[in-house]
Amino acid sequence: VILHSIKKDNFNYENSTAALAIVGALWLSEVLSVGLYLWNRDNLILSKDKMMFMVPEYNGVFLEQHIMLNRQRPKKVLLSHSHPTLYYDLVPRQRTIFICSTMYHENDIEMRQMLSSIYSVACRCCEDKQQRGEKRYDKFESHIFFDGSINGTQLTHFALQLVSLLEDTVHADLRRCMKQETPYGYRLSWNIGPDEVMPFSIHMKDNLKVKNKKRWSQVMYMNYVLNYRIRKDQQLDD
Repeated sequence: VILHSIKKDNFNYENSTAALAIVGALWLSEVLSVGLYLWNRDNLILSKDKMMFMVPEYNGVFLEQHIMLNRQRPKKVLLSHSHPTLYYDLVPRQRTIFICSTMYHENDIEMRQMLSSIYSVACRCCEDKQQRGEKRYDKFESHIFFDGSINGTQLTHFALQLVSLLEDTVHADLRRCMKQETPYGYRLSWNIGPDEVMPFSIHMKDNLKVKNKKRWSQVMYMNYVLNYRIRKDQQLDD
C-alpha cells in the first residue's frame, strides 16, 4: 500500500525514503526475531531431523526461510526403551578434540612454532574450563606422531631436539614424563597448560617396528583415536 501511494508521474523523494525505511525495518525485525529464536537454544550437536524440525520436509523455492521457520523447540526425549518413564533434557555434551600432528626431520624453528601453538590451545582450554565449568568445557588432547624418532631404546637427533624444546615452549617438566612402551616404539606423555588441563603425548615411532612416512602416521593417529581411544573411553563410562 505504501509503495503504491508513490505515483509515477509525481515522484516524491521523501515518501520513497520513508517507504524504504519502513520496509527495511520490517525486514530487519523479521531477521532478528527468527535469528534469536534459532540461536538462543541448547540443542545437541548433529541432532536428528525429527528432533530439529516440526515437519520432515523442505521447500525448494524458499529453502532458507522454510528451514528457519520449521525449527522446533527442544523437547524431552526418551532415554531408554526399557525405561519408558525415564527422560532427559537436550543439553550440550562435553566434547573431546584431538590435535594430531606428524613430524619427521623438522628444524628447530618449525618444532618451536608447532609446540607454541599447542601450548596456546592449552591456555585457551584452561580459560574455557574456568568460564564454563568442569563438565561443560571442551577438552583438548594433543598427539605428535614422530617418524624414525627412536632406534630400539635410543632417541635420534631430531627426537632429542624436540624434547629439548619442551620446557621452553609447553613448560613441560621432563622429570614428570610418563613413558610407555608401545608396539610401534614408545609414548612420552605430560599434562600441559595452566592447571595441567591438556594431555600432551609424543608417539616415538621405530621404523623397524612400524611403517615410516607421514601418510602412515596419519593412518596411525586415525586408528588411535577411532579404534583405541574412543573404545577405551566408552569402557570407562560403562
